Amino acid sequence: MLRASDERIPCRCAQEGDALTKAAPDHGAAVDAIYSAVAAPGGWPETLRMLADYIGATGAFLIHSGGAGCPPFIVQERLRADLVAPYFRDYSDNPYARAFARVRPGQVYIANQLVDVASLRRSAFYADILVPQAMEDQVVLPHASLTRNGSSGGISFALSRRQLEGRQSAVARLRRLAPHLSRAIDLSLHTERSHAATWQTALMLDAMPGAALLLDSKGCILRANSGAEALLHEGDGIFARRADGLVLAAHGRTEARRLSAAIAGALAVACGDSGDAGEPLVVTRPSGRSALLVLVTPLPPTAFSIWDATDAGARVLVQIADPHAPAQAQAEALRRAVGLTAAEARVAALVGAGNSVPEAAKVLGISPLTAKTHLLRCFDKAGVRSQVALARLLASLPLMPREQS
Repeated sequence: MLRASDERIPCRCAQEGDALTKAAPDHGAAVDAIYSAVAAPGGWPETLRMLADYIGATGAFLIHSGGAGCPPFIVQERLRADLVAPYFRDYSDNPYARAFARVRPGQVYIANQLVDVASLRRSAFYADILVPQAMEDQVVLPHASLTRNGSSGGISFALSRRQLEGRQSAVARLRRLAPHLSRAIDLSLHTERSHAATWQTALMLDAMPGAALLLDSKGCILRANSGAEALLHEGDGIFARRADGLVLAAHGRTEARRLSAAIAGALAVACGDSGDAGEPLVVTRPSGRSALLVLVTPLPPTAFSIWDATDAGARVLVQIADPHAPAQAQAEALRRAVGLTAAEARVAALVGAGNSVPEAAKVLGISPLTAKTHLLRCFDKAGVRSQVALARLLASLPLMPREQS
C-alpha cells in the first residue's frame, strides 16, 4: 500500500548541502524515474528523491488527505516520518490543504500564493509541522483523482528558505513533468486497487466453509480456495476439465449434466434473467465415500455489490460441502452463530452436509428419535424449516477452528 517512508533525516542543513554538491538529474532521467515507479510502486520514495533533486527542492511527498470513506495516505522522501501521525491527527485541515482542494487539478501552483502567509506563520500547523522540516513554501501539482468531495491530494515539493529564489525555475520544471506525473499517479492507483481486489477476494474465499470457487461469465474457474483446490486435485466425484478454460465436471453422466445445467442457470440469473437459486446437487463419488453436496449461487453485480467490487469477473459462486471435512468445525460455527447446544449443532452439521437423520444418528451413536429431536430444535433456533435451508445456512458460516486440547 502507499504509505509513509520510514526514513528519517537527522540534519536538514546537511541534506541541503548534499543536494547542492550532487548534479541534478536531467529531464529524461526524471521521466524514466516516474514510469519506473509505476512498474514497481515500492520505488516511489526513490523516485520522489530524484524528482526533488531535479526540481530543486528539499523533499517531496505524494499525499491524499482522505475523505468520502477513503483513508488518507502519504509517501514522502527527505521529510520527517515522525511528523506524519501528528499531521493526520491534528493538522490535515490546514490552510494549504483547503487551498489545494479549491484549485484546478493538473496545474502547478506555488503554495504561498494561495494562502495568507502572515496568518499561516502564526498557526500551530506552521510551528509544529512546517518549521521542524524547514519548509517555507511548496511547489504543488494537485491531482484530479485525489482532489474531490472536499479532499485534497497530489504531489508537493518542499522548498526551504534558501531555495525560495528558485521557485519559478522549480515551477517550470514541474510543469514539464506534470503530464507524466498525472498518468503515473493514476496508473499506480489503478494497480493498487487491482492488488487490493485480488487480496480481498482471496481472503473472502478462504473464510468460506469447505470448498468454494468463483466462476466467470463463461463458467470457467476464476479462483478457488485451498479446500476447493484439494478437492479438485483429488478428483473424487468432482474435478476440473479443460475447455476454453478450466470448468467443473462430475464423474457420473447424469450428475455432470445437472451440474452443467445448474451453472448455466446461475449464469443466466447473473446476467439479469429472472430465476431463483437452484437446489443443492448431490454428487456421488467413485470411491464410495459419502456424496458431495454442491451449492451453485448466481452473483449479479447489482445484488452482490461486494463481489462485484472485489472481482468484477466473478459471476457464480460454487460451494461444495464434503461430509468427510471436519464436522466438528461446522458444528462449532453453527453453535456460536445461533446458540445451539453442542449435541444439536453436531446433528445439524451432519444433516446439513447431506446425511439423513438415521445416518447422523449412526455417526453420533444416538437413536434416530434423539437425532430428530435435536434437528427440530436446531430448525427452531436457526429459523429454518428444511434440510436444504440448513445446508445454505451452514455454507454461509466461516469454519471455526477446533480448540486445542
